[in-house]
Amino acid sequence: MAIDPVAAAEADRLRARAAELRHVAAVAAGTPVQEAAAAGGTLTWQGPVADAFADACRRATRLVEAAAGELLAAAAALERRADEWAP
Repeated sequence: MAIDPVAAAEADRLRARAAELRHVAAVAAGTPVQEAAAAGGTLTWQGPVADAFADACRRATRLVEAAAGELLAAAAALERRADEWAP
């Protein structure tokens, strides 16, 4: 079976976008939010401001993890679409 060059190009484009999304997800997962939370622990300071900082770091971590998960899901969807164009 001959490979359709248009389909192959579209599949390549989708796979490249998927790779970019995976890269962004990996960069996001490597953000220093957890390090910031550890640096602001009880050995650094205590009190309501410290607690608020720790809460903000936890929220930021959850948001980053959720965003990275969404990026990976989008990348997987792009890969499936690419496979439909050119398996």
